[in-house]
Amino acid sequence: MMNEHDFQSTLARFGNVPYMQHKRAIPDGMPGLVGYVQQLVKRFPDYGFDVKRIIASGDFVVLHSHATLKAAHSGDESKGFIVTDAFRLKDRQLAEHWDALQPIDFATRFLFLLTGGTVGNKNPVF
Repeated sequence: MMNEHDFQSTLARFGNVPYMQHKRAIPDGMPGLVGYVQQLVKRFPDYGFDVKRIIASGDFVVLHSHATLKAAHSGDESKGFIVTDAFRLKDRQLAEHWDALQPIDFATRFLFLLTGGTVGNKNPVF
């Protein structure tokens, strides 16, 4: 979903899995996540996501990644965002998600200021 932007396959495979979202801008459930990423890709068609590290312990998996908004910035670690996603699994399926994003360059820091604030769920952030 994050790089190929194949939203229909993601929904077909994971759309009915109960999924609690702790990122305040995204509604619960896989359709909420897919809708959020679809809007991001509509605005930034070259959005890309490069996983740098995967850490797993028990029911938790953490991804440490680099996200970029332009194809020309892919692989350029001076552009885009540092993303840390934490997932809790239940019965080998995604059950909960938290994230932390750090904008790297001025443009992405400014974008955060312009787009922040929307709350899509009432779940606690911690």
